[in-house]
Amino acid sequence: MQIFKSQKLMLSLMALSIFIVLLAFGYMRITPKIIDLPTYNALLSSGAIQKAKVENDEVFLYGINDCFVIIKDGIDISELLQKVPVEVARSNALIDDMLIIALLLGGLLALLLFARKKSKKTRKKHTPLTIRF
Repeated sequence: MQIFKSQKLMLSLMALSIFIVLLAFGYMRITPKIIDLPTYNALLSSGAIQKAKVENDEVFLYGINDCFVIIKDGIDISELLQKVPVEVARSNALIDDMLIIALLLGGLLALLLFARKKSKKTRKKHTPLTIRF
């Protein structure tokens, strides 16, 4: 029993599913490790923190190969500022929303163009032969 009528469709769906799985794996791998105050103090005193980024109520600490996160209220920001460069993340929700809307509209447009192309092919196959005298 053939599930997909086109081998190209089957291959593209397989490639898309593999791509989604790889993206999910990469996203889970990048997530920062949550640390407590003694670990933070040990990292700061040893110089393992290269930079820090403040986002909302959390501080992301970046080392050579690691990323850590700690609650902003639990640490002394001025001490952190003296030892490593700190940046403040400014999120623009409007740009994020516009990007999501543009991606959804692009996907819808691609789907409509694909459906239109497919309907033209079926019309060409099923047009009756007319003979004019």
